Amino acid sequence: MKLLEKIKGIKHFEWILLLAAAGVLFVYFSSGGSGGGAAGDEARLAGILSGIDGAGKVEVFISYDEKSDAVYAFAAQPEREGGVIKGVVIIASGAGDPMVRLKLAEAARVALGVPAANVSVHKMGER
Repeated sequence: MKLLEKIKGIKHFEWILLLAAAGVLFVYFSSGGSGGGAAGDEARLAGILSGIDGAGKVEVFISYDEKSDAVYAFAAQPEREGGVIKGVVIIASGAGDPMVRLKLAEAARVALGVPAANVSVHKMGER
């Protein structure tokens, strides 16, 4: 009980606790609401790609090799939280235009550091 009494004795403890909770929430939501990782990478890349002129609505899927005990120091592709990136699929409403498709593929290739052959861009179908 002495610890609880000490905590209660801290001046403005409620405000400190409130600010700490707000900081945690800020970090959580600023990272795409997923805490980072694969889903965070996908959401962030989709946001970047949707800014390309003519891209329209964009969805992204990133495929990873699962992490293993192998050392990726000499891997041709970057290692992410989910492992080494195997491929990227981009679905965009504006990908019917060949120039938009090329810009989307190039931006994803550069952003993720993957070979062009590992990036696939398709026109978004109607749902």
